[in-house]
Amino acid sequence: MLLLLCQLLVGTLRGHLAAASSHSTLCTSDACYTAHMVGKPFWEALDSCKVNGGNLATVKDEREAKHIHRLLESSLAGSPGTRWRFWLGLQLPRRHCYQQHKPLRGFIWTSGGEETTYSNWAREPLSTCTAHRCVHLAVFSSTGPGATGRRFAWADGVCGHGRAEGYLCKFSFRGMCRPIKLAGPGSVTYTTPFDAESATLALVPFGSLAAVSCRGSGSDSYTLCQETSPGSYGWSPDEPLRCARPSGCEAENGGCAQLCVDGLGGRASCHCLDGYRLADDLRSCLPLDPCLGRPCPPLDPCLGHPCEQLCVQRPEGFECSCRAGYVLAEDGRGCLDVDECTSQPCAHRCQNTLGSYTCRCRPGYEANRHACVDVDECAGQPCQGPCSNTQGSFQCSCRPGYTLRADGVSCAPLDVVSTSQDIVSIPTAPGTDWNTEAATSDTMPTAVGIRLGSTADRPGGATTKSGTVLYFSIGSRSPVTSPVGRELHGTDRVPDSVRNEAARDWLLACVLGSLSAGLLLLCIVAVILCCRHRAAKGKADNSGQFSSWIQAPGPPSFRAKGKATSACSSINNYIEMETDQTAI
Repeated sequence: MLLLLCQLLVGTLRGHLAAASSHSTLCTSDACYTAHMVGKPFWEALDSCKVNGGNLATVKDEREAKHIHRLLESSLAGSPGTRWRFWLGLQLPRRHCYQQHKPLRGFIWTSGGEETTYSNWAREPLSTCTAHRCVHLAVFSSTGPGATGRRFAWADGVCGHGRAEGYLCKFSFRGMCRPIKLAGPGSVTYTTPFDAESATLALVPFGSLAAVSCRGSGSDSYTLCQETSPGSYGWSPDEPLRCARPSGCEAENGGCAQLCVDGLGGRASCHCLDGYRLADDLRSCLPLDPCLGRPCPPLDPCLGHPCEQLCVQRPEGFECSCRAGYVLAEDGRGCLDVDECTSQPCAHRCQNTLGSYTCRCRPGYEANRHACVDVDECAGQPCQGPCSNTQGSFQCSCRPGYTLRADGVSCAPLDVVSTSQDIVSIPTAPGTDWNTEAATSDTMPTAVGIRLGSTADRPGGATTKSGTVLYFSIGSRSPVTSPVGRELHGTDRVPDSVRNEAARDWLLACVLGSLSAGLLLLCIVAVILCCRHRAAKGKADNSGQFSSWIQAPGPPSFRAKGKATSACSSINNYIEMETDQTAI
């Protein structure tokens, strides 16, 4: 009676499943999860789960999240598309407000229950107190080289149609049955209470029906997952589950190597094909003696593998040989590796290998078969300045006005004033520290810095000079003043634009200063020559007279009244005084 009821139930379920949407199932110790690949609005998906006694799936902890992720990994295997969305049982009803400080952000589970601490938001939900918002689980397929697996995250949105491509249901159960193991060949199909049909369930929920089909039986038998004792679940009845083990030749050809013949009582006997005979174990077959009744041809001596590598059959027997890169050993059978590096086949370095060799090049060269070709390191622009390729290496240089740093690739500006430090001293009156800092350009100084301050000794003998620095040049640019008390180091440079303009102004000032100095020197020489000439003339007029006097302030009394006094005449008076003093 029970079996008849089961058969009727299976027929009803199969008819219902034929019209149901396709879905996959995963069962754990207390619940089953199903993934439905059909798009529905949120409330319709919720109703579909509830019709079969479940609810939209919850993800209340990390363990439950892993179950759902594993279900979707198997469900979406081979499915087109890189993104899927499945409704979860999480919503924000109207008149419920978004709450950022909570893990669920104010959303609640459709199955009820307390607030949970697990969440997996891809982005913050919409902040609202009036809109009905529903949550879906977004599945992203990894793309690109080396991408593996899928990513899962929550996202909220409107609850209408087209917002998700599927939905997830959860069905809770008080117990599970173990899968059925058959004694013989056959198959089992499980039909769950929530209309899922599968043959690969790891755990079968309470109330599921199993249809067992044994090979050769011609009909199915049924069993039900029931509570056999308080807290224990099993299949009842279990007799139909034991498919009979095949007998005679049905079981692995009766154990025969070639032919099997069924005998009385289900016993099998083994036979052999033509040209073979039955062995002593009455199961395997051996070839008949080929030399029986006729002479046998000579056997190949190489069949016994007498040589280590190559064997050649000869009329008198066999001969051993070796592959390329080896030589025959003294015993005439073994093979020894040849060291090809002894003949120096490589341009730089040779590494012997079994049966061959490998050429290697020194740094700065690349291998080209047996040769080594110089690598042009300058093609990669390793230098800050000009680069010169050399055999196996390269050499960096710098433009005029720059010098190569210690790293051998970068350049530093040359110091026009000093090669060791940027600060030089200008002699001044006692008690005053005037220091000049000359910034450098490619060929000449671009600006002059005068620093007013003091000099302090640093630990280790270093000297620090601080104060106010005035950078100036001959031109229209106003002086650049450093902050008071700022220490000047090698990195305190004038900007390039100021330095270049200052260089031009400095050059102009030097040229103009040189011309002015030359003209002034010519004027002084001319004045001195004129005065000496007049002094010589006056001395000739007063020859034989010697006197010593000093010119009194004001115009000389011996000059004619009203005659203009010139600079030359004033200088002449002092020259006369010097002449008279020399004569005395």
